[in-house]
Formats: sequence, C-alpha cells, structure tokens
Amino acid sequence: MQIKKKILLVGGSGDIGMEISRRIPNSIFYIFDKNFFYNDMSSNIKFLKGSLFNKKDLEKIPKKIDIVIFLAGAKGGPNSIHINNAPIYFKNNFITLHTFLEFSKNIQFKKIIFTSTEQVYGNNYNFLKNKQHELKPINFYGLSKLACEKILYSYHQNYKVDVDILRFPRVVSANNINLISSIIFKLLNKKNIIINYTKSSFNFIFIDDFIDALIKCLKLKTKYRILNIFNNEIPISLLKLSKLIQSKLNTSCKIIVKDKTVIKDHNPKNLNISNSDTKNKIKWNPKFSINLMVDILIKTFKNESRPNN
Repeated sequence: MQIKKKILLVGGSGDIGMEISRRIPNSIFYIFDKNFFYNDMSSNIKFLKGSLFNKKDLEKIPKKIDIVIFLAGAKGGPNSIHINNAPIYFKNNFITLHTFLEFSKNIQFKKIIFTSTEQVYGNNYNFLKNKQHELKPINFYGLSKLACEKILYSYHQNYKVDVDILRFPRVVSANNINLISSIIFKLLNKKNIIINYTKSSFNFIFIDDFIDALIKCLKLKTKYRILNIFNNEIPISLLKLSKLIQSKLNTSCKIIVKDKTVIKDHNPKNLNISNSDTKNKIKWNPKFSINLMVDILIKTFKNESRPNN
C-alpha cells in the first residue's frame, strides 16, 4: 500500500489551491487559510481556518508534514507600483512567509515549494544579455516576492530543507477570471475592446501545465532550485491577443487603441523567459499554447452561455 504524502497548502483556498488538492493523487491536504471557498470537501482534504499572524491558529498545523506549498500573498496589479502600497506587499508576501518560517521550527517537513512570479525579473533586457545580472523588479509585488526567494535560500542553507522556487506568469484556467477570459467575455457580449497600452506583452501558463510541473516538483532531495514555469512561446501583446480572439469569434466588435504612454505601466516589459533549464531538471514540457488556451476558454464560455433544454 502506497503511503500518502501529507501536504500543507498555505493560503490554499483560492483557484490554484483548489486545483492542486483535486489533481495531485495519493496525498492528504491540510489547507491553512483565513478564507474558505471550497464547495465540496473530499476525505483527503482537511481545512484549517487561521491567520499566519495568529500563533494559536498556526498551532492547528500538524507537527509532521512532508511538503509545504506556500501560496499565500498579495497579488500584483496597477497598485503595485505605488510606494504607498509597498507596506501592503511586504506584509502580505514577505512578512507572512517569514512568520511561517519562524513558526516552522515547531513543524517537521522535508520540502517547501514557493509560488513566486515572473515579475521578479523586471524589465529583463539586461538579464537576457547577462544572466548574472542582478534582478530589478519594477513593482513592489515583484520586489516582495524576490525578497521571499532570498530568505528561502537562507532557510535552505541553515536547515537543509529542500526548496523549489516556481517563477511563473498569469495562470489561465476555465474556472477563473483572467486576461484572456475577460477579452472573450467582452467580445461575446458585443462590447468593444479598449487597449490602453500597446507596448505591454504578457506570458500565460495553462493550469494543467502548471499543475503538471508542480507534481514533478514533489520529489525530495532536490536541494534549492529556481524553476521558470513558462510555455514555449514569446510574450504576446494585448493587441495581438485581442485580434486573435476577435478572429476566432468572427465578431464585428472593434479593437480601439488608446495608448496612454504618460501613465506608468505596472507590467514589466520584454519578459522573454527561458524554461529550458526547468525542462531538463524536472523532465517537464508544457503542452498548452496561447492558441489552445484561447480555444479552450472560448468553448467553455460558449457552452456556459447556452440555455438549458
């Protein structure tokens, strides 16, 4: 009989946490989160309601865990470039991780998988030319995640716990609201698309590819690794993405460009990140292109909009 892994999902009540708990086999999940959104709970999922800032809540966590998947934290967005919001990102990203790692001295676990972001690279022109170049995030979201990576390296060195850092872009799923689904929804509802930034380009990873990579990271004795979880394509501009969706829907809705170059964009530019090292290290190859993601989401939206017979 195969022994089930005990996996702690910190901040696991969102879309990604839900998908992880449903798709990873032979595991018992402990979901530690202050929120609770699960509609159905199987016998292998145990929910621990609590805050990372409350010691009594942290004491609900079992003393023996095999793997920690750390999902907690504030997401990026337009507010991430404003210095007034810097404390919010450092509290919800860096301080939450630091607090957990301090408490983790009371827990036995073998590995931590940390969900970082592509935005630690910043505008990676220099990084492409020189891979030893220091990363320079352009927003406080990316900066706070990079600080988390640094403290995890120190934690690995001091306690010899395996650490996998997953740097990935926007995760696309048929079950969540994302940039692609937002464009599809507007065009299906006969609304024009207004583009404020033509210089921005975006990377996407489909949820199936992300979960597949994460499953391959569950192996132990991997030491400290930084893994780029990207598909095999270059970033796509918002204009090109909109035109792709427009052609597939064959709609007469317009794409209106209003390039607001005066307003500072929170999205890093030129995020052309290689995933070749990740492919070699975990024997992973993404299967979902932008084109396929769009097809899946269009099909999902069209099926949901059909009236019940």
